[in-house]
Amino acid sequence: MAKLYNKKGKVHPSPPSVSDQLALLPAAILTLAAALAPGDREVLAYLISCSNHASSRRGVGSDGRKNGEHEFSGEGDHPPMFQCGCFRCYKSFWSRWDASPNRQAIHEIIDAYEDGLFWSRGKGSNARKKKQRKGRNRVADCGDDRATAERTATAEDESGEQGIGGGGDEEAEATAGGGAGDGEGGSERGGGEEDRQFHRGENLGCLEQDVKAFSAASLHETLDFPSGSRPSNPKLLDPLTPNGGPSLRSIPPSTRWTPSSTRSTSGTSSPPATSATRRPRSPPPTSASSSRGSTPTSRGIKSQVQSYLLSHHADFSALFSLCADAASRADDVAAELGGVLRLVSDRPVDVQIGEAVSEIEVKTREAKMRKELLQLVRVIARLSERFGGAREALRSGRLRFAAEELGKLKLAARAQWHECFEEIQELFSRFVEDAVRFEQQSNRIRVKYQLSVDGIAGVDFQEVLESMEVVGLLDYGLARVADLMIKYVITPVINSGSAIAFVEELKQESGKMTEAFLKMVQSPDQKIGTVDSEMIFSKIIEIVKFICERICFKNDSWIRSFGRLTWPRISELIIINILSKVVPEDASELANFQKIIELATGLETALKDLRLISSSDKRDERLSNFTENIEVHFASRKKKEILGKTRKLLLSCDFAIPQEYTRQRHSPKDAEITEDSSAHAVDLLFLSEKCLVSEAASGLMKIVHDTLKDVCSSSTRVALELYHAATDAILLYEAIVPVRQERQLDGINQVAVLMHNDFLYLAQEILGLAFQYRPDFPNSIKEHTVFVHLAPRLHLKAEEMLQRQIQLVIFDLKKALDSADGFQNTHQMQQFESAKFSIDQVVFNLEKVHIIWEPLLLPTIYHKSMCLVLESVFSRVTQDILFLDDMAAEETLQLQRLIYLMLESLSDLFHSLNAVDREGQSQDSSLRSLDDFMPSLCKLRKLADLLDMPLRSITAAWESGELVTCCFTLPEIKDFIKAIFTDSPLRKECLWRIENASF
Repeated sequence: MAKLYNKKGKVHPSPPSVSDQLALLPAAILTLAAALAPGDREVLAYLISCSNHASSRRGVGSDGRKNGEHEFSGEGDHPPMFQCGCFRCYKSFWSRWDASPNRQAIHEIIDAYEDGLFWSRGKGSNARKKKQRKGRNRVADCGDDRATAERTATAEDESGEQGIGGGGDEEAEATAGGGAGDGEGGSERGGGEEDRQFHRGENLGCLEQDVKAFSAASLHETLDFPSGSRPSNPKLLDPLTPNGGPSLRSIPPSTRWTPSSTRSTSGTSSPPATSATRRPRSPPPTSASSSRGSTPTSRGIKSQVQSYLLSHHADFSALFSLCADAASRADDVAAELGGVLRLVSDRPVDVQIGEAVSEIEVKTREAKMRKELLQLVRVIARLSERFGGAREALRSGRLRFAAEELGKLKLAARAQWHECFEEIQELFSRFVEDAVRFEQQSNRIRVKYQLSVDGIAGVDFQEVLESMEVVGLLDYGLARVADLMIKYVITPVINSGSAIAFVEELKQESGKMTEAFLKMVQSPDQKIGTVDSEMIFSKIIEIVKFICERICFKNDSWIRSFGRLTWPRISELIIINILSKVVPEDASELANFQKIIELATGLETALKDLRLISSSDKRDERLSNFTENIEVHFASRKKKEILGKTRKLLLSCDFAIPQEYTRQRHSPKDAEITEDSSAHAVDLLFLSEKCLVSEAASGLMKIVHDTLKDVCSSSTRVALELYHAATDAILLYEAIVPVRQERQLDGINQVAVLMHNDFLYLAQEILGLAFQYRPDFPNSIKEHTVFVHLAPRLHLKAEEMLQRQIQLVIFDLKKALDSADGFQNTHQMQQFESAKFSIDQVVFNLEKVHIIWEPLLLPTIYHKSMCLVLESVFSRVTQDILFLDDMAAEETLQLQRLIYLMLESLSDLFHSLNAVDREGQSQDSSLRSLDDFMPSLCKLRKLADLLDMPLRSITAAWESGELVTCCFTLPEIKDFIKAIFTDSPLRKECLWRIENASF
């Protein structure tokens, strides 16, 4: 069996895994381990493997390495491995256990496992001791050397005294029975060898701890360190070696120690470490190597440690020298800190420190500004060099290069300048916004002098204004302040009268002003709404003084810039809300207005003293200019009154005409309207007729006549304003009435007709205004007062209104005729009734239009408009009948009946038109009938006769020229004959005669 185990190619088991180690646990403990995380189970398996005495971790593999050793050479750094038993791997797994949240659970599992292992080991050791004693006796009986057996037994007893356990007996038993050839002896020998290897590794780990403690204790004796620099912590030695200190694994096998040598040299031995704190063990040497090696003493180990320390003498010296220097330097720092604390504790030093800090801030700000200026100078210098290069290229004839260089410089400089300018403009805007604000809750203006924006703290407001003036942004920054003061301070004062008072508050720190406030409070002596011009002007001066002192810092250029931004708006508010309201309405009030003139002049004088407005520029004297032009203001106010009155009149008019006026012209004898019968009846200057107009038009012309009468008795400036007021009043009618009555214009009603009359009336009146009033106008405005340009405009507007009404009527009539379906098949009763209903609708619509138009329109206009409407109806009916391609005899009779019915229904309308025509004929020598105004009426009447006329008669009428006189054409007559008469030689003959007829 021994030879079989020594053969090459022997198969060895694979290294243990996590599951293999946990499988050794009892069922109850394994249940606890299964609840752990995978990482915690790996740590538990590794720590249990340290307590396990399996020979697989201490045997020799087929590759010559001992099981449990890694493939890395020496004791260098390597990743932690589960199969490795070195100290570094053990330390890594131990750290993982110590940092695990399940630390206590792992500890309890290991304790429970070791308790069970202890009891199992106790039972096994008693059995082994019996076998060892039995084996010893057997060796003695076989004649072996008793001296060897006694030495082995003595070594086992001594090993037991040192606390190694029962391994000594097992080791002696294995030595005594090493030569036995039976199976039992081999088994016992193998077990003893295993325990000896375990105890050797265990003592080796204990010895490593002793060596480190010893090296720290003897370091001062071995090295020549300075006095007082001995390291108090032995762990300082670890970082100086590759593996944290000298390792016993680096000692040659010939000098490795044994338990007996340790006892004989040191006299004491370290207690065996427990499985939870045991250092990793080195694999024990084989029996052959241990038998050949000699046992080292503690002196030999000490000498090797000393030689190692001597070889690293320079490193240790540098380390402790650095420590000594750090300690001495710490003492110096402590001394200097004490001196600083003593200086700070004195009160005058605080003042000096504050002054020094302030001076440092100023110098730092100056240095920063100089640095920025230096960068700017560098940029300018580079640009200057490039410009010089472009000039040189221009002189040398390189024109293209010079042109391209100048183009690049222009674009680069412009882009950078704009970018920088926008950035600094935005920053200054934020500073100004932070400096001057209106606090609505406390109703006050706050001016802050130490500003902080975007992390830039401690900036003075005056410095911001100076910088803005340098870059040309002063007006931009002050514009924001001007808007704020106008909106929240000046406007409320002017609008609310004198009911607001101001209280100025100042806030100082360390003798320096930090904030200023202008608070607005309710004045106890005045009521809201009362206007006291003198008090308001004094409040404005008080506000301007605050601005000049607290915002502009009494800088004349800044105050003047602020005045250019605010004074036009302030003066406009004063004029609108104060001065214009006290303008006299007549000459008797001019004396009272003189006081207002003095107050306005005084306000401008005070503002000139404060440099808000210029003393030499007359354009800034806005209030004085207004008060001096009192006549113009009077006229302007009068103009506003005229336009307001006109607008009110136009909006209040409902364009209603009393019913008695709409019935006056139904008979010819009532055609004449008496002068006093109606307020709506007006005479037209250039027509010998009267017409009805709305109250808006008659009232408007009354206002215009009154205004022009005032023009004749006024001065030049006043007269010109009043003339414009009169023309504007007339134009107001065109702007307001059509828009307001837009819905009425979309239908056939009296409002549209009245609007036509109004525009016609206004156009007629305007033509007479120049002749009536212009001679009495002031001579300087006669050439400017022309009314004629308005007359054509209004006349076109009247014609537009009338044509719009006519087109609406024609559209409705055509829509009614569409229901007749072209008068087809009227011999059928249903079609005849439909055509008759269509004719009735046409007659009804015409009668309605007659009722609306006849009383309101001028007779001539009414006659012309109605004839246009009737012409459209008659032409449509005639065209529809002539377009019929086939008519039966009965159908012709029905069509003739419809025509006579329509003409009979319109007889009253014809009589009214004839009456108007006769009235016009009395003034005109020419006699004209309705057929002259409506050619289709004659054609329709003749068509009714043709429907019942024989073919030869129709032919004779064409040849005589009668049909041509009635506006019939050759194609119409031919188609009409073909539609009525059937094809026959007579029809062909008649058609030939019609075609060849000559007139």
